[in-house]
Amino acid sequence: MKFKILTTSIIAVIIFLFSGSSFAQNNDGKMKKMKMKDKSEMSEMMKSSHHKMMAAHRQNVLTFAKALRDLAKDSENFDAESAKAMTGEIKRSAVMMDKIHKDHMSKMKSEDKMSPEKMKKMAPMMEKMKKQKAELDHHIKALEDSVGAASIDRKEVEKHSSAIVEMLEGMKMGEKHKGKMHGNMNDM
Repeated sequence: MKFKILTTSIIAVIIFLFSGSSFAQNNDGKMKKMKMKDKSEMSEMMKSSHHKMMAAHRQNVLTFAKALRDLAKDSENFDAESAKAMTGEIKRSAVMMDKIHKDHMSKMKSEDKMSPEKMKKMAPMMEKMKKQKAELDHHIKALEDSVGAASIDRKEVEKHSSAIVEMLEGMKMGEKHKGKMHGNMNDM
């Protein structure tokens, strides 16, 4: 359960980082420019090694999920051992994303970079991340169960791998923001 929550948290952070614009809504629902401090923090975060590692593992999950989905659709060439290996790689990368996120959050807290004000500001995003992580973990667990069965149900494998692809592709940054941020994961 903890793994599911963390994976969703990581995915939500990624969504937040790549789908957010340089605008934020104020209490009136009107758009206002993001504060310069927030922009510099975002830029700094985008250049960090933990962010780049998370992006690489996220891309691995997406790549293997697409390959697994495509394999499951092809009844003539479906190979159970390949499906198991791909599922293993999806799981491994998701676990690494979770570990990197935990390590980063611990470091941020130990260095007092997470003020109570900042934590409060991030609370809605963190809650959203938990939900997304739970959903991702659900699909990964379902894939593990499907490929671990005596008789693999290709339709189940296709369903859950497709759901992972849709989740991760749904987290892409809007076209108008591509290229504005250094290290865009979608260009990897």
